[in-house]
Amino acid sequence: MNSNLQNIDVVILCGGLGKRLQSVIHNQPKVLAKIWDTTFLDILLNKISTYGFKNIILCTGHLKENIKKYVEYYYNNTNDYNIKFSEEETPLGTGGAIKNAKLLINSDNFIVMNGDSICDIDFNEFYKFHINNNAIISIILSNKTQDYSEYGNVIIDESCKITNFNEKRSSLSNVSLTNAGLYLMRREIFYRMPKKETFSLEYDLFPKLENFYGFVTDNEVIDIGTPERYEKAIDILNKWIMSHISLIECISIIEQMNNSLFLIQINSLYQLIDNTFKNNGKLIFVGNGGSANDSQHIAGEFTGIGFPAISLSSNISSITAIANDKHYNYIFVDQLRALRPSEKDILIALTTSGNSINILNVVSEANYLNISTFGATGNQLNNKLQQIAKFTIQIPSRNTQRIQEMTLLIFHLIYERMKVNQLTVDK
Repeated sequence: MNSNLQNIDVVILCGGLGKRLQSVIHNQPKVLAKIWDTTFLDILLNKISTYGFKNIILCTGHLKENIKKYVEYYYNNTNDYNIKFSEEETPLGTGGAIKNAKLLINSDNFIVMNGDSICDIDFNEFYKFHINNNAIISIILSNKTQDYSEYGNVIIDESCKITNFNEKRSSLSNVSLTNAGLYLMRREIFYRMPKKETFSLEYDLFPKLENFYGFVTDNEVIDIGTPERYEKAIDILNKWIMSHISLIECISIIEQMNNSLFLIQINSLYQLIDNTFKNNGKLIFVGNGGSANDSQHIAGEFTGIGFPAISLSSNISSITAIANDKHYNYIFVDQLRALRPSEKDILIALTTSGNSINILNVVSEANYLNISTFGATGNQLNNKLQQIAKFTIQIPSRNTQRIQEMTLLIFHLIYERMKVNQLTVDK
């Protein structure tokens, strides 16, 4: 991580109307378009956060309240980002939107990126390139051939200085560099901008600039501007998320978990489990969906080394019978009662949201029976499990897959420690 990047502001242009995409995203801004279980905005923020960027300015316009509500719900309770809004009442264009955000931009150099496209680049190298060339603007250029009528094309000389900028016009011969919609700008650029409020970077500013450089990448520009490209982006980004973001985000989460409070919570969980076994109690796991599989997996591991553990999510016959005769919200409560648990036992609830009704009901029942209750969950706002379980660990993420991965990691670590302790005792 480059320490210089942490203080650089990142401006994300989110104000476009997205008319061509509305048939598939249904009255949402493009930046909130769904990519499987996440949004395009989440992907952008995940990408830049791995390089240390924290100060984010969202330039919003069309459907701006949707973006504001989404950010307030998912990001206001985290220290990962400092997000501000630059709002426009009427469309200002890409250049006008940046000009409108001037008072919110504090860094001498700042990033600008489109809210509907992404290109996988190394921001450390991009920053070095920008500084070494003393550029007023540096732009990411992809050498993957694209439809220039949609993306625009650029010519550079041997020093990477831009000599010709053509935005979304007919193809030029012998040109294969595409504008990726990602820029590094010096604050001085505000003095070079047109005096009018509404203008385009690509048409009204870039063609007139000097000291303007292109950083060339082999990576493709992925954008969601049309239904066809959106469908293609979903396939590409899903693979990218699984192979790239998941690993980096997990590392980021682990770094956040590496603090005294979180380590104390993990050690407390270990002590609870260890004391349960020493007192001849048993572990009772419960979870929904993917967490149901996790609860079975973890219970199976402990059982495999001779520790009594059970998952309430395993018995399909009981679950379906209770759901049919009573209500799905009580499928775990009745199973817990049937086990006749003792106060030596511990109920361990796995729920990424912290708000699954059937999980909350069984935790409440366990509390009533004076059984220790432990919850492993994410850091969503209004997390009810965190409020009612006697002990909790909150994974510093709101992404379902990441929470599940980190929960499994924690229990695997505890399992390995228990296993080592058991071998030591046996010797």
